[in-house]
Amino acid sequence: DLPIGVVQELVEAGHLKAIDASSLDGVAYLQPKITLAGREYLAELTSRKKQDEMQTNQSEIRLFISHSSRDSAVVELLVAFLRSALNLPASQIRCTSIDGYRLPAGVNTDEQLRREVHAADAFIGIISSESLKSLYVAFELGARWGAGRPLFPVLLPGTDARILGGPLAGLNALSAGNRAQLHQLVTDLGAILDIRPELPGTYERHIDAIVNLKIPTS
Repeated sequence: DLPIGVVQELVEAGHLKAIDASSLDGVAYLQPKITLAGREYLAELTSRKKQDEMQTNQSEIRLFISHSSRDSAVVELLVAFLRSALNLPASQIRCTSIDGYRLPAGVNTDEQLRREVHAADAFIGIISSESLKSLYVAFELGARWGAGRPLFPVLLPGTDARILGGPLAGLNALSAGNRAQLHQLVTDLGAILDIRPELPGTYERHIDAIVNLKIPTS
């Protein structure tokens, strides 16, 4: 029941003897006789392949959006906007308080966040009075800034850039309440992710929804 690629690798390594009755159009039959050394090699090979698969799965997040759950209404609109503009699948976006983009069930939250904050190709920090109160947002922003990887501060509509302090104060922030700056966000993210954005007309309605959303002041 082994995949043919694994069998061939074992044969080439000298750990497996087989009768090869391949037809002209593919491998039709193999009768393997594995040695003890071959079994040990196979166990090591299987373990290595599982580790490689785990690393691949762990690094599949391309866009990480750090935010406060209290800002989920506008963040959900922002996710829909970016998916439409950049044609990103949900599996490549992490946004922990939005259904469909949450962490997998059963994972170690802190370990998974630490890994994804660093590994994601692009990182958006949603900046608001609420997000700056969140310890998790502070951790995620600090970890990303310290890693020296692409970090986009995005101000919630109605949030003044002067709210930014510390190292973040030196980063140019874009406003989610400004149409032109939302278009710039798409262009800048597209460059980082190596994605050609869709035509503006396909996602303009999402921009309307964001800039017209009434944000509670308290």
